[in-house]
Amino acid sequence: MALSRAAEENARSLVSDAEVLLSAGRWPRAYSLAVLAHEEFGKSLMAFALFSSPRHCPAAATVDAGTEKRTCTKADLYLPASRDGQTR
Repeated sequence: MALSRAAEENARSLVSDAEVLLSAGRWPRAYSLAVLAHEEFGKSLMAFALFSSPRHCPAAATVDAGTEKRTCTKADLYLPASRDGQTR
């Protein structure tokens, strides 16, 4: 979750900087920072999704999903879940 929070904070900071540049009439750089902020926010959402769903995690990564810790395997990346949520 720390990655998600850090990416969101960075996105907010980039938006703030973009607003300053925009008010100074430097709209090309403001636009560039706004695009970077959008990408950072996307990274934040992806990181949040990763830690919200321990089944979808990088190979050999330990995921702390609240109170549950588990180590994922490569199979977790490729095997679809069945309707009951268990890996086939």
